Amino acid sequence: AKLDRVGVFAYSPEEDTKAFKLGDPIPDLIKEKRVEKIMIAQQKISLEKNKKLIGETLKVLVDSEHEGAYIGRTERDAPEVDNSVIIQSKKTLQEGSFVNVKISAASEYDLIGELV
Repeated sequence: AKLDRVGVFAYSPEEDTKAFKLGDPIPDLIKEKRVEKIMIAQQKISLEKNKKLIGETLKVLVDSEHEGAYIGRTERDAPEVDNSVIIQSKKTLQEGSFVNVKISAASEYDLIGELV
C-alpha cells in the first residue's frame, strides 16, 4: 500500500498490555534496521505523492514565519508531525490564517509554493 502518512516506532514493552507478557525477544539493532527500512521506502512514496501536487493550488493554514518565508500545513497535515508547506510571499501573512498556495516544488516531507 502507498500510504499518505506513515510514522514508525520500534516496539517497546508497555506495562498493562497483553504484549508486555510476551517479553521483548527482538534485539534493538534489528528493530532500528526495520524502522529504517520502512522509513526509506516511505520517503520514496511521500516524494512521489508530493511531486504530484506540483502545479496544484492548496488551502494552507499559516503556522509561523521562519527565515523570510512562512511555514504552514494543509488540512491533511498535523502540526509538527506531517508535511509542511513553505510559503514564499512578499505580503505579510497572519499566523492562523488560511491562504491559497500554488505548489512549485516538493521534497519528501515538504511542499514549496507561492501565495496566490
